[in-house]
Amino acid sequence: MDNEELKAAMASGQAIMHRGLRYKHISAIIYRKSETGMFIQAELMDLNGNSVMLVRPQDITLADAI
Repeated sequence: MDNEELKAAMASGQAIMHRGLRYKHISAIIYRKSETGMFIQAELMDLNGNSVMLVRPQDITLADAI
C-alpha cells in the first residue's frame, strides 16, 4: 500500500491482511527518521485487540469482506 491507501484504510477501519494473517485494522501510521532518510510503518491491531504489529506498508493488503 502507498501512503494514501494506508490513510484511507485506517480511516475506514477495514480489516487488513499481512503475510496470510488477518488483522482487525490499521491502528497507526508511523513515520520514522533513519540515517538514510524517512520510512513509514503501519501498526496493525490483532483480532483480539491485545497486541499490535509494526509492518512495512508494501506487505499489507485489504482483507476481503466476510
